[in-house]
Amino acid sequence: GDSDSTAELSVAPGDPADVLGAFFDAAMGEVYPYLLRRCGEDRATAEDLTQDTFVTAVRTLRGGRVDRLTVGWLIRCAQSRFIDHCRREDRRLRHLRLVSSSEPDRMDDGVVDEMVVGERLAELPPSQRVVVVLHHLDGLTVPEVAERVGRSVRAVESSLARARRTMRRASEEDADGR
Repeated sequence: GDSDSTAELSVAPGDPADVLGAFFDAAMGEVYPYLLRRCGEDRATAEDLTQDTFVTAVRTLRGGRVDRLTVGWLIRCAQSRFIDHCRREDRRLRHLRLVSSSEPDRMDDGVVDEMVVGERLAELPPSQRVVVVLHHLDGLTVPEVAERVGRSVRAVESSLARARRTMRRASEEDADGR
């Protein structure tokens, strides 16, 4: 399908403007939906992060820091922009941080995947949202998540447990409210 052709797409520093334009048009169809889902369908934030990703890409290309830009490179860049965004949000909202016991709350990953959609994700504090996204949407292991966000494995496990409790509570409230 289309994703196969997009995966092969790339652009090099010397390529003409129309090649660059075609690459970015095609890549936009991958990068924006990737970010939109991770931002809990918050369009404004997803659009800002998509723009940041493309600005970074153009600077990187113009600076000759890469031989070739690929859609995969842009997605990794978008992931970094998302992590940075969550860190900024987290600092802004730290005084609202949910404090709960560090007792891990085991929950089937399939159940979490079902819940990691739309407003559920947006309701989580950024410190929890970023680990849920990297672990459940991007498929990183807990140690990989810890490395990406610069936290300990134990801190990541604790954030995942708190996020699961928050999402389960929200689901139960929705069920009661129907």
